[in-house]
Amino acid sequence: YIDKGDLVPDNVMVGLIASELKKLGDSSWLLDGFPRTQPQAEALQAETPVNVVVNLDVPFDTIIDRIKDRWIHPGSGRVYNLIFNPPKVPGKDDETGEDLIQRDDDKPESVRNRLEVFKANTAPVLDYYRAQGILKDFAGTESKKIWPHVEAYLKSIV
Repeated sequence: YIDKGDLVPDNVMVGLIASELKKLGDSSWLLDGFPRTQPQAEALQAETPVNVVVNLDVPFDTIIDRIKDRWIHPGSGRVYNLIFNPPKVPGKDDETGEDLIQRDDDKPESVRNRLEVFKANTAPVLDYYRAQGILKDFAGTESKKIWPHVEAYLKSIV
């Protein structure tokens, strides 16, 4: 599939993930970014039931503001953020002095489009888990403010 540029079918993805999760036995596990579609969520639930889903609800503008300021040194993969972790010399890598680039998919219009697609695809997944009573939403704009609530919730159910 990948060599052809095709998406891996849901049944293959769910099968791969479920087989690995089953190997964990009674151990806790965390998935990030999967399932991405309601059919994947339903198939995963049938194979390896999910008992807790955490949704971090961050406003699109917050995400765009963070990503639009991201610049990368292509040779090393070093990431800079003009607000949180700026390079010492604007536009230059700290170690090599080479030019930094902004990836096309980090530009605000690209990020907003990806977020809209993500929202359209994941809304049914969230609704599916919400209907099962296993989804907990956490809204905010900063990790350090959201995390204590997520951590307290997870500790309360373990």
